[in-house]
Amino acid sequence: MPKKKRIALEKYIAIQESFDDRWRLFARNDRDFIYVKELGKSKTRFSLKPLLKYSDEDCKKALKIAQAKGQDDWVIDNTQTGNWTEVKRFVADYLNRTNKGSSNTNTLSHLNNLILVDPKFSWEEIKKWLHREHRYGDSGFRNKLDSLTQIRKAFFQRDSEDPLWLTANNIRDERGIHNANKPKKKGDQQESAKVRAIVSKEDAEKYFDTYIHKYPLEVWCLAMMLCYGLRNHELWFVQPLKDDFIRIPWGLTKSIKDHVVWPLYKSWIKRYGLMENLSENQKILHKRCTPDIRDLNNQTQQAKLDFEEDRGITMNNKKLGDFITTRTIGTRGKMPELIGDDPRRGKRNGGVKVDARPYDLRHTFAVTMATDPAWSHVSEEQTAKAMGHGLEVHRRNYQLWIDAEKETERLIRDFRHPFA
Repeated sequence: MPKKKRIALEKYIAIQESFDDRWRLFARNDRDFIYVKELGKSKTRFSLKPLLKYSDEDCKKALKIAQAKGQDDWVIDNTQTGNWTEVKRFVADYLNRTNKGSSNTNTLSHLNNLILVDPKFSWEEIKKWLHREHRYGDSGFRNKLDSLTQIRKAFFQRDSEDPLWLTANNIRDERGIHNANKPKKKGDQQESAKVRAIVSKEDAEKYFDTYIHKYPLEVWCLAMMLCYGLRNHELWFVQPLKDDFIRIPWGLTKSIKDHVVWPLYKSWIKRYGLMENLSENQKILHKRCTPDIRDLNNQTQQAKLDFEEDRGITMNNKKLGDFITTRTIGTRGKMPELIGDDPRRGKRNGGVKVDARPYDLRHTFAVTMATDPAWSHVSEEQTAKAMGHGLEVHRRNYQLWIDAEKETERLIRDFRHPFA
């Protein structure tokens, strides 16, 4: 066990007890620097960074500074000097250790812009940069705020406190105004509008039966996605459970928690060898497109695939997902088209048929769970949990895709009149 450092500041705190100093030295348990607070007002406190509470020499300097203030107000200079190139260097190191690679793109781009614009290290100047070419409510403004948040976190990790020119309160205040000015989205502007095809069980089986011998791996992937409502990249990390249930692990996938899923069509387990071929097909996927798995606490370090509690985190899930997209169905895929229904266009005169993409199969799972009478005993909450997202996301992304006629039929079928 490492030896605990001696806090030299305690002696100087005791010295001040003999004087009527307005500003008193004190040490925080969670910080290394020396702080001062106003006598009788514990919430009025300031940092004497970079003076350290363990250094006798720094403690002497701190005492002189506090006593020199006398009864005057404590005035701090919120403008600091610095170099944005140096800031980018250590912030980039922080990002590489803590975030997935693809999530750092905006922040690194904004750091390059800060180097170019070179604002002074004061909140007033940073705020001017924040509002350059953007305004409250738009996505560009939000992205800049997110980047400033990452920069602040990097400083906090290094210095154990926020820089004077970029505090959590600064960002919180701007984000509050931004959120209040965000435009209200209409249903047809939602992300769910990207989905086009809902594939019936009959159409899927006809397609899979036709192509399973020519494209065995690809048909297995597509059948797994529709049967279990999977995201593309989750195919690499599926864990089999008893009774044909599967687990999708957090960290390695997009989900923040493990989630367990039941099969939508039990007959497909044997018909398409979903469990029988799981291990072998996952080996093929890992060989053809290898996941980039990093240590959960230090993402500069590679890690082995681990399904235990200290499992790693996958950095290239987008690449894994694109592997499925370019090798199966849809405009970018190599397989023949798989046709489904567009539920927005109704069923009159045969309805409208559209070309499905892999991710549409996940949406098909959600819509089937909501509209098939066989699954009426399963709640929206249970389905949302099984798919690895919250109820609000589930309703927002899938409500548009529930066939209006089926929704009406379900309402009439399930309604119980109190006076019948």
